[in-house]
Amino acid sequence: MLAMRQGIWCPVVFPIAVSCVLVLCSMQIGLAAEKRVALIVGNSRYLHMNARSSARQDAADAAGAFEKLSFRVIASYDVDRASLEARVRDFGAALEGADVGVFFYAGHGAQIAGRNFLVPVDAPFLTMQTLDGQMVPLDLVYETLKGKAKIKILLIDADRNSPPPIGGSKRGGPTRSEVSPG
Repeated sequence: MLAMRQGIWCPVVFPIAVSCVLVLCSMQIGLAAEKRVALIVGNSRYLHMNARSSARQDAADAAGAFEKLSFRVIASYDVDRASLEARVRDFGAALEGADVGVFFYAGHGAQIAGRNFLVPVDAPFLTMQTLDGQMVPLDLVYETLKGKAKIKILLIDADRNSPPPIGGSKRGGPTRSEVSPG
């Protein structure tokens, strides 16, 4: 998580992060011939858990900022698991020969047994038996970026204060974001 303050994206941090991306790009390779690709995902409207009200707008703001930086932007909002995985595949294809690849995610996230996951909007009430198959591992995104873009950047704005319910119902308030097996 870059900068969250009580679940609100800090308006100062995103421009700084984008500026750092631009500086890094200009230091590594010439700006004129760069191929830049960004996958932007914002999940706000969850079917079985609390909404993440600012995530869609944060993602839309990120998409606009990266378009201004001459990135080819693939943007998706309120995506289910199948759509999120398809967008990651599209991102992988678009990254072929890219100088810079950026993945931005705003929405619910979870850490389970030391692994980080992105939570799609259709994630059901989860049990330990179905947990891994209902979310998208962040490793999938990392492996997609690996070896395809010269510069790889992951920006994750994941709310881990209200993780997906495990065998329960919608609930709010602070809870632990890590679920241990067993």
